[in-house]
Amino acid sequence: MVDRVKELADKCIECGMCRGCCPLLTEMAESPGKAAARGATAHEAFSCALCGCCEAVCPVGLSPKEMFAAGRRSAVTTGEFAVDEYRYLFPDRKDNLMNVYREFAGVDYDAIAVKGEAERCFFPGCTLMTYAPELTREVFSRLKDGCGCGGMFTDCCGRPLADLGMTQRADDAAGKLVAKFREHKVRELIVACSGCYYALRPLIAGTGIVLRTAYEVLDLPTPAAEAGKICTVHDSCPDRFEGIFGRQVRELLAKSGFPTVEMAHGRESTICCGSGGMISNFRPDYTDELIKRRLSEVRASGADILVSYCASCTAKFAAVEGLRADHALSLLLGRRDDFTAAKKRMAAMLEGPRGAELWARIMAN
Repeated sequence: MVDRVKELADKCIECGMCRGCCPLLTEMAESPGKAAARGATAHEAFSCALCGCCEAVCPVGLSPKEMFAAGRRSAVTTGEFAVDEYRYLFPDRKDNLMNVYREFAGVDYDAIAVKGEAERCFFPGCTLMTYAPELTREVFSRLKDGCGCGGMFTDCCGRPLADLGMTQRADDAAGKLVAKFREHKVRELIVACSGCYYALRPLIAGTGIVLRTAYEVLDLPTPAAEAGKICTVHDSCPDRFEGIFGRQVRELLAKSGFPTVEMAHGRESTICCGSGGMISNFRPDYTDELIKRRLSEVRASGADILVSYCASCTAKFAAVEGLRADHALSLLLGRRDDFTAAKKRMAAMLEGPRGAELWARIMAN
């Protein structure tokens, strides 16, 4: 396996192309190659969105992202970065923030959760099933009726642990997840989240489990209820190189009667929404800058609707006043799902004495 950090240090031509899509690289006073030679600091590593735009635009195929990912792993291993302070994000903890929120909001999937043997199952991803429970249930219902989907997994793919630099913990969580698939005799996983799709694919390699996207399986209404409105697609970072979700969503939008226009940066060169690498927890100023950059391109496109197939991206943009941002599944199914409601309820959940008690529970060791 190529050492991507050493390769960056040896082969960076210092062209500056990567700085155009990344506030971190813009801020740094040296080239990624020189930074790789000395090693990324913990502060730099946890300021990176791990979005891969730098790699996409690099004319010689280098990856500054890998330098920062390695920096995260090193900082966690040495204790330079106190990752345990962010344990509310750890998806393998029973009382993480999302689990406690779903309990608080009465979001319960027990009736459709996979039980016993189920050859074909739905894997929606943490954010979709937390932020859009009614949409999640409708997608499952359509999958059940359309292709005999036998249950839904409410597990996390484990990607947040890997992004946090917790390699061994991520591997342990992955092993338990694959064991769960085997326990339920799963032969096909239908995935709604692009991040989950690319995280799950290497985990199930060699297991015989087939991975499919919700977009290639669902029977969608044609034409859609709001056909004719002009859409622009915000591609998710995990999908930027292969574009599996991006292609399918664009094809379905066209089939459903939605004309699409492209932003200045799309597909491989898409600009991160600010959710990547969970940087909103570490560098909210960078999140704001990335959203600002993206919004200027959305407005320049002239589109009526910003469409995303990532629930985290949808939630980020839906919170912007005066912008209509819809999840692709919502739009294609003729729904209007409020992706901002969960964040508002989550903030309310943590207010007052009861909120302090819940936070203490979330942060308990």
